[in-house]
Amino acid sequence: MPHLIWTQEARLDLERAYHFLAARDKALAKRALKAIHGGAKLLESQPQLGRPVFGQRPPRKELLLPFGRRSGYVLHYVLEDDDVVILAVRHQRQVNR
Repeated sequence: MPHLIWTQEARLDLERAYHFLAARDKALAKRALKAIHGGAKLLESQPQLGRPVFGQRPPRKELLLPFGRRSGYVLHYVLEDDDVVILAVRHQRQVNR
């Protein structure tokens, strides 16, 4: 079973998302983190679940995580040996960086 590895950038993305939402609603911020961590946990048993992101080296994948009525979060990750490396967490309304 693959292991999840969160990069420093991905951890910072989680912090930013939490603080952004917590400024308005701490319960909502906690639910968002729970949804993100739940989606990442799926990758431990199903690492091929996400869709490929073309034109990226090394080959990246992204997993869409619904949250709310019209949007959600995107986990950007790569597969390395027996690991799933989470590179970034973005809200779907953010411009790709």
